[in-house]
Amino acid sequence: GGTSIRKIIFEACKKANISKCWIPCYEPKKCVPYSLPPLLNQEVYASHLNYGALMHTMRENKIPTYSKFVNNSLDNGELIKINLLDDDDGFGSCITNLRSTVSRVVSCWNFRMRQNRAAGFRLPQANELSALDWANLLPKSYSDYSEGCNNEIFRTMGSSIDETYINTMTTYHPSFSYEFNKTAKHLSKCIIIMNERCEDSNKILSHFIPWLGKVDICSEKINSSTLKAKDKTSLAANASQVILENNQIDELLYQFGQSLFEQQLKAAT
Repeated sequence: GGTSIRKIIFEACKKANISKCWIPCYEPKKCVPYSLPPLLNQEVYASHLNYGALMHTMRENKIPTYSKFVNNSLDNGELIKINLLDDDDGFGSCITNLRSTVSRVVSCWNFRMRQNRAAGFRLPQANELSALDWANLLPKSYSDYSEGCNNEIFRTMGSSIDETYINTMTTYHPSFSYEFNKTAKHLSKCIIIMNERCEDSNKILSHFIPWLGKVDICSEKINSSTLKAKDKTSLAANASQVILENNQIDELLYQFGQSLFEQQLKAAT
């Protein structure tokens, strides 16, 4: 999971003598989801990410190079230069850890809405919810950090910072195709790893990001669930279908990410 990957990157930064590594949610930095470094001169950023917020901040702090300026003209024939905006200009390279949609939502729910909540505010575990409960609660429930459990890939790799927009995005929304294509473009710039394909993920990481050294994400397991119920991840009848209906953009992005993963694995072996 995320904490395990942060540990791997934290230790790799030390071994590679990379001092400008900003890794919130891993010691000693405070865990504030999507927090940005105080100065954007970091070489490595490893934590929760909101793509839209990060790129906006990078553009605010960037000295114009005028490399994106192109010729244009006014109606009267006067020549001018205008600045073209590419919303991923200067983003760099990235690693993103994908997880199958239903499994991710259930894990998110049990941690954000149950385990990590104060007594009196905890919602039922995933295995205690009916399909109708999922349909009612998923679009409306938010964690202490104001995050839902729907559409995590869209949340991290999309261009929006509107959480209710993200958490309620479905194929019925008029912007669905636009948002999918935009997010897929961002995702295509990333090295893809997957928990359920950890050995293959190790090969991809070693090939594309050699400064990480010899890594083994299969053996890293940090921040495990403290919930006691043995069946905490089992689901009621039709619950998986309801979860997928609420996470349509993420399921499509996950499938796209799987195809990227296979291409990267082929290149790495």
